[in-house]
Amino acid sequence: MELIKEDNNENLIKYWLEDTLNKRIKTRLKDLGKLIKEKDYALTYIDPKKTSFELDQTHKANTFIVQLLKLAYMQLYLEIQNAFSTWIDDQFILEDFYSQLLLEPIPDNHFLKPVQVIEVESKPVPAAKTESTATVNSFHSFTYKQLPTNPDKLTDLWDSLKLNHFISKSTTLLNFKKVFSGGEIKTPIEWTGNISELFYFIKLIYSEYKLVDDLKQKQWEVTCLCFVDTDGNSFDRSKFRSLKRPNLTGDKIEKAVSHLI
Repeated sequence: MELIKEDNNENLIKYWLEDTLNKRIKTRLKDLGKLIKEKDYALTYIDPKKTSFELDQTHKANTFIVQLLKLAYMQLYLEIQNAFSTWIDDQFILEDFYSQLLLEPIPDNHFLKPVQVIEVESKPVPAAKTESTATVNSFHSFTYKQLPTNPDKLTDLWDSLKLNHFISKSTTLLNFKKVFSGGEIKTPIEWTGNISELFYFIKLIYSEYKLVDDLKQKQWEVTCLCFVDTDGNSFDRSKFRSLKRPNLTGDKIEKAVSHLI
């Protein structure tokens, strides 16, 4: 859940939720449902009121493990679903696991019980502080508009910028894509070109072609969060204002940016 929250990007959060809940946990629960039927790992075999543990100890131990694993997956699903409830339209309840995934009769008593949360009314935060905080933390990186549909275009851009020595050869694709995900940047990209080339690159993707979301005139602040110079130092955003298209390398930058269009 912490990894999903870390992305702080609507498209990436939806992707991780789809992958984690639907592709992984639901699939594992379906497999467990089949295993329980094939191996006869029903709960009745470990009910102390109906059976003795001295008989078929290995089968009873396996039944306990599989049934515990089943509950663990159900609990994991519900916890993630609860943490990201605003992102999930079709939410599961306990009965859905039995009827849709495990294909078992719905038990009269559930082992999983919802935690009762006591809500405490907090003191209202002054409007001025809230607005200020929102303004400072609104933008962490660029958000490439075609990220959900054409993520491979960022791979082509990454290759082109490295080939032309605009970014460090050690730049990983994962860290590079983070710069265009809208999420918070923990590892800035080392820009090995000069500051004029960085200026022109951002000008093309932001102002000229509008390939990234609007940053409300904060594009240079975001640039300084996403890129550092070869010494690992942040760029001075005030210097971007007086820069122009680099004559010698402008064509190369334009060709690199064309991969995103």
